[in-house]
Amino acid sequence: MNNLKRGLAVVLAAATAFTFAPVADIAAPAVAQADDATPVSTVKVTYSVNGATQTAKKPAELEAAKGTDGKVPENTAIEIDTVAHKTETIAVTGNTAAAGFSTDNSTIATVNPTTGVVTAVAKGTAHITVNVGADNYVIPVNVSDQGTDSVKAQVNGKDVDSVDLDLSTSTAVNAIKSVKINGISESGLTVKYDLYSDSEAKTLVTGNKNDTATLSDDGTVTAGKTPGTVYVKVYTELNNGRNIKGASKIVTVKVEGTAQAIISHPEKISLDLKNNKSVDLSKLFSVNDKNAKLTYTMTAAGTGENAGVATISNNSTLTAAVIGIGTLKVTSSATTDTRTATVTVPISVVDEIQAPAKVGTTITAPDYVRVTVGGTAVIGAKSTATGAAITYQSLDSAFATVDETTGIVTGHTSGIATVRVTSAETSEALAATKNVVVIVDPEPVTVVKPGVVKSLKVKNAKGAKVSVSWADQGGNIIYRVYKKVGSSKKWTSKDVVKANTTFSVKKGAKITVKVKAYVKDPVTGKVTWGPKATTAKAFKTDKK
Repeated sequence: MNNLKRGLAVVLAAATAFTFAPVADIAAPAVAQADDATPVSTVKVTYSVNGATQTAKKPAELEAAKGTDGKVPENTAIEIDTVAHKTETIAVTGNTAAAGFSTDNSTIATVNPTTGVVTAVAKGTAHITVNVGADNYVIPVNVSDQGTDSVKAQVNGKDVDSVDLDLSTSTAVNAIKSVKINGISESGLTVKYDLYSDSEAKTLVTGNKNDTATLSDDGTVTAGKTPGTVYVKVYTELNNGRNIKGASKIVTVKVEGTAQAIISHPEKISLDLKNNKSVDLSKLFSVNDKNAKLTYTMTAAGTGENAGVATISNNSTLTAAVIGIGTLKVTSSATTDTRTATVTVPISVVDEIQAPAKVGTTITAPDYVRVTVGGTAVIGAKSTATGAAITYQSLDSAFATVDETTGIVTGHTSGIATVRVTSAETSEALAATKNVVVIVDPEPVTVVKPGVVKSLKVKNAKGAKVSVSWADQGGNIIYRVYKKVGSSKKWTSKDVVKANTTFSVKKGAKITVKVKAYVKDPVTGKVTWGPKATTAKAFKTDKK
């Protein structure tokens, strides 16, 4: 085992998330400049307005942009307030001399003369002058006495603009049928959620539910039975007490008719420029849909990476080009059975890979396991290394925890967690890891079947109101209360979840009431009624 020939060092694992340490830093070659070269100005004065970066123009540039009316435009104004967003920083980059900052009205806005931090003082407009050498940049500042909130949306602790769900009827092992969108208010205001059928949030979905998706009050969105796209508006409202205007963010929710493909892949790929220059990618990657095609692209995913460290030929052969690191992006094509999926794998190219002293280890474990909140599942990993200890670690313990030695996973919060399985190094085998995705489904709702409503009581309440009550059946029961007044034959109704309600009627009027119970499936919308309504009970209110 210890005398194996040099081979390609590829550590296989079914991980989809990783960190990778560079093998070698690539120094950029110095570029010589002629002594008589004229330096090109690289000064930039930037600041943020409503989340967008603005670049200030010099007075001469603004003068050149003068309109036909003779008016000279101003730089985009900084927007701050005295309540929530009190400061904004003006940044100067590329300058060879120190920048100076000043304000023309310190009763409205002040500015730090060296750091460029602008601070709101009172409602009004001021102008900040940025002096860089011989250039002066003038930037207006609008100060409001009403703050504006900022809202962002997260899923499993990561900012999102969109989420993909699988149909509630999907049987795919990796199907994601429900996720919780967590809205975060910068000002600490109460976050609310509404479901819309359009991205402009103009058409509200009645009851926050349609055939495509259902939205709960806590931001949990659940797929329905019909593929399509809906939009969750995550928003806050005007808080008069704190004088802060609300804000909103739209999250696109796509409910797919096909499950996402599963791409099996190595944790990383190592090549060298001497003996191990190439590798056949078709032997390292596979997809669980025989009709899906894999395509490979070299990219530079992070600082210090180089997309040119390796080349791809015939969409299959990866060949080392220069020493360094890069990232290989692998994408599966969409088919009638699965939708597209993408994974990334770090690529390392060194001068020469030394022969491994120990045998590589492969861990066998499921790519995915599912649990409900409060439920358990067993990963049951195995290792090719004889006698190697196998341990388990949850990387997202807020959603799921795992017993270190038994691999028993316990779900805590609806969402997605990752459990890292490790096979320890032995005298003959290398250590290895594999990530297992844990999908934590919401805790099943306890369904109470509706029965006959009993103990119906009708009596006068305060004033001209009639109080109606009955025996509560508990659970998820909804009650439909029917009434008619006087000699009318027409029944009107309303639904309540508590075992009581009131009606306002005229004094001395006769009111007839009956009640029937039903339940509604929160996912399918199917309604199940109780056996029958109560016997109608009439009551005549006081004339006084």
